[in-house]
Amino acid sequence: TGVQTCALPILEYNRFDWKGDPKVRNSFNVQYPLLPELGALPAVSIGVRDLFATGKERLSLFAVVGKSLPLSDRQVRLWKEVKINFGAGTGWFNGVFLGIQTRLRNGVILNAELCRYRPNIAFGLPLVRNLQAKAVSLSGELYFGLSYTLSR
Repeated sequence: TGVQTCALPILEYNRFDWKGDPKVRNSFNVQYPLLPELGALPAVSIGVRDLFATGKERLSLFAVVGKSLPLSDRQVRLWKEVKINFGAGTGWFNGVFLGIQTRLRNGVILNAELCRYRPNIAFGLPLVRNLQAKAVSLSGELYFGLSYTLSR
C-alpha cells in the first residue's frame, strides 16, 4: 500500500484505471504523523485509506510505527534514507503489515510490504515540491495516482 511513517501530513489519490470508466475504483487516502522519530524512538503515524469509500479498501484505518536505518558513507551516495515500518489496520488491512521504504538521492521512493500474506509494492516519482506521481500494486492490482505532502 505504500504506507510508511510520515513527518508531515500526506494526502493521496489512487485510481485503478486510466480510462474514463465511471465504475472504476478511486481511493482518497489521508495520513497524519503523531510522533516524529526522535533518537532511538520510532515515528508514529495514523491514517485512513479510501476515506470516501469509493474504492476497494472502504474506510480502512491504520497505525504505523517506523524507524530509519543507519546508512554507511558508501550507502548514502545512493540512498537518502531507508526505513522499516510495522503497522496494523482495520478493514482492508485486516491485521498487521511489515514494510521497507527507500528514498534514493534523486527523490524516487520505492516501497515494499507484506500485508495479509501478499506482497505490495509502490514506486513514487517526484514531480514538483511535495508532489509525487505513484504506481502502487495492491494485492496484485495496479493503481496510479498522486501523493501530496503538506508542508509546514
